Amino acid sequence: MIRKTRQREVLEKMLVDQKVHYKPQDMLKIINASTDQNVSQATLYRTLADMETNGEIQSITLSDGCTIYDGNTMPHAHFYCMQCGTLMDIDSLPKEYLDEIRSSYGVTISKVDVVINGYCEQCAKERR
Repeated sequence: MIRKTRQREVLEKMLVDQKVHYKPQDMLKIINASTDQNVSQATLYRTLADMETNGEIQSITLSDGCTIYDGNTMPHAHFYCMQCGTLMDIDSLPKEYLDEIRSSYGVTISKVDVVINGYCEQCAKERR
């Protein structure tokens, strides 16, 4: 049974309800500011690992080695702006593409971890 701690409830609201991507250090600041107790980094990482194991969230490792957590566990890709750090969901990953991978290789897909790196519209304009 999963214990519903105040920290876990705040994480669920942040990641699942708001559908925002967060770095662990940003989550720690928000949790400690919104709860009456000081949460340690170890507790945060343990809770994130439990939530990921239970399929509640997923982690994404970016090209700079940073890990971001996402409450959207449906198969989807991400676009990462290498200048401003914006991470956007790409929900239009073609179902046919995943179906072809399943049938061609006989695999079951449990997680899609595709990160497209580039520059968002605003940063691309600034680079011109």
